[in-house]
Amino acid sequence: MALITSAFLLGLFARALCPCSAQLGFLAIFSLFLGGLVVARSRMSARGTHLLLAVGACAAGLAQASEQSASNSAWVSGTMRIDAVVESARASPGGSACVLVILSARSLDGTRTLAAGTRVWARPMLVAEGSRVRFLARVTPIVRFRNPSPHPAWPDPAPITYRISVLAPEQVRVIASSRWSVSMEAARARVRDALFNSLSDRVARIACALVLGDANAVSPDDNETVRNAGLAHVLAVSGMHVAILAGFFVIALRVILLRVASIAERFDVRRVACALGSVAALVYAEFAGGSPSAWRSAWTAAFAWLLVACGKRPRAGPVGACAALAMSVFDADLVTRPAFLLSVLATAALVALPCVQNMSITGYVAEALRTSLRASIATLPVLVWCFDGAPLVGVLANAALVPLGAVVLLPLATVHASVALFASPVAFLTRAPLEVSTQAFLRGCEWFQTFSYGRHVAPLSFAQLTAVCGGCAGLLLVHTVPKRALVVTATLVAIALAEVWLRHAESPHGQLRATFLDVWQGDSALIDLPNGQLMLVDAGGNPEHGPDPGAHVLLPLLRARRRDRVDVVVITHPHPDHYGGVAALLGTIPIGEIWDSGQAEDEPNHNEAAALLARARTLGVRVRTPRELCARSRTFGGAVVDVLAPCPTYDAGYDPNDNSLVIRVRFGRRQFLLLGDAEAHEESTLLRFADGRALDVLKVGHHGSRTSTTAPLLEAYRPLYAIVSAGRGNRFGHPHPETLARLAAARTRAVRLDHAGGTIVETDGASLTFSPEPPARPAQ
Repeated sequence: MALITSAFLLGLFARALCPCSAQLGFLAIFSLFLGGLVVARSRMSARGTHLLLAVGACAAGLAQASEQSASNSAWVSGTMRIDAVVESARASPGGSACVLVILSARSLDGTRTLAAGTRVWARPMLVAEGSRVRFLARVTPIVRFRNPSPHPAWPDPAPITYRISVLAPEQVRVIASSRWSVSMEAARARVRDALFNSLSDRVARIACALVLGDANAVSPDDNETVRNAGLAHVLAVSGMHVAILAGFFVIALRVILLRVASIAERFDVRRVACALGSVAALVYAEFAGGSPSAWRSAWTAAFAWLLVACGKRPRAGPVGACAALAMSVFDADLVTRPAFLLSVLATAALVALPCVQNMSITGYVAEALRTSLRASIATLPVLVWCFDGAPLVGVLANAALVPLGAVVLLPLATVHASVALFASPVAFLTRAPLEVSTQAFLRGCEWFQTFSYGRHVAPLSFAQLTAVCGGCAGLLLVHTVPKRALVVTATLVAIALAEVWLRHAESPHGQLRATFLDVWQGDSALIDLPNGQLMLVDAGGNPEHGPDPGAHVLLPLLRARRRDRVDVVVITHPHPDHYGGVAALLGTIPIGEIWDSGQAEDEPNHNEAAALLARARTLGVRVRTPRELCARSRTFGGAVVDVLAPCPTYDAGYDPNDNSLVIRVRFGRRQFLLLGDAEAHEESTLLRFADGRALDVLKVGHHGSRTSTTAPLLEAYRPLYAIVSAGRGNRFGHPHPETLARLAAARTRAVRLDHAGGTIVETDGASLTFSPEPPARPAQ
């Protein structure tokens, strides 16, 4: 059953991720890790049958239809009338919020709509799950950057693509709702109020996370402390919570039923308690927020206890596999959710442990460490890839504090919630021990978090992740110290070799690589020069208070590529969508020099850009201006870089757009031209530099605005390809149809970053390659 379930999960993974070649790597890696783990434990005598059934299960997984959220080629924003169904709801002291699935959404003038099926994040709102609601709201797209990287983002088949601000929460109309969901949400609200009324604020927040699954209720400081100690799963209603509470429920119910003579004499009390416990486990998973790990544990308990109720003896492995299989059949997207994978992997590692009885205290400690270590090894690949690290102290922290959380804290929080709800006058009896145990748990986390080794690691490449997966699987499968030492050694050697290859591949010599980055409504391009140096032309920005591209695009990509220095940073002009991301780099990564148009420091209305340059100078970074840059070409290992404008200096009669630094890069027979935000005036000054050869790559000016990329420029340079850097659904309408029409008339193939995401262009001076491939037709 474990083998069949793994094959089905892998089929689902392929079904969800096949459109992207990078995501196929995840399939191969998890095939090795999940499949290898369970195949080794399948019965050797039935290998042929297992493999045949596994092939069928994998095919069934491939046939499943993953429910993708609707994708809009053109994002929209503004005030809209919303008709949606509540998928999930969360309440916290900081404000309530819901995830909605759009049925229909239309702007007030009727010109803009959201596609049905779009998933959105709405606040402030607290409505029972499954309810249908109508209201008026402000819709804003959630910016997600899409860029090529040795360490791509974890795939999300059904992302939340919009943020909705409810304009009048009191006017939200509930059109239809489920009585069950309404009752469940009302019960959650009563428990939440009881906890906050009877406990200190800090402890009440922890109790809400433990009992109700309200992880957002925990303060950011406490949340970070627990996460840094490697114990985040304790504050999320996980499989452990469901198993413990449902187990206590079955035991208590059995004791009660044994005392009822009329029932004990007529029925097998154990089987009755297990039958009722299977229902209780599912109800509690729903009550506690319905996380993937909670549902997996609830279904596992339900299957196991139903087997007991039927007089059968359940086995942990097959029962757990059945639960994972059932959940995946009903929700194919679960297989790509880290919480689900972490739950399955940890459980698979633990159920393989033999049961040890009659242990001494020393034996209990050793077994706790062994259990924690196996769970940590099994989940290490997902943790390292998705969360950039796994604190090694987590092994000890789990062994030391999980018993406190599982045996003391969780039951106390549950009992106190019940007492505070139904017998509030005596809640003081359970308050004191809960307050003390919670403070002890947090103090323990604070101590463990001081050991930071392993918490943050360099992003792994696919090859390194494959080595980690193989090493973890090997450690779980072998049982002797020499073999484990061999596995560790082989894994470390493989990771080191992959690291050497990664550093070689991501610092190319003898070729030029330009990575035009998706920084939403801004510009940024990383240019790897043939001598191994690195140039950054603009760094994007967040003028509309979105995520900072410097922190969320440039630094992660530089870390993934193992680039620890930027030799030249070009700030084409002092607009925040071009220079804003530089602030995150200053002081974080060494910068050789900055090229600037000089306008920011001379004119009074560019204070932020001027302050950025002043800060760079205090850090010892040299700032060069056109008076110096225009004087001569600069050579980087065969690549010639010229500043064509504004020369000899900027023109104070024009705005920063028409004073953008225009960069030309030539390597062999190939040449690139990056225009910044140059418009018609500055483009006219560039015509004299056209040498009659067709330009290979043009980074169009001003994000494809109609005021740039003029017909004379296109006629003079005859570009083969044009990079259009604009944000998906931006409020300016970039790129404008007029610009695309001019590119099409010039037979220039346009690569729109709002459609394709980040794009890499490589050349050895002769050939020219794109990744991803540019559109076959001219601009459209």
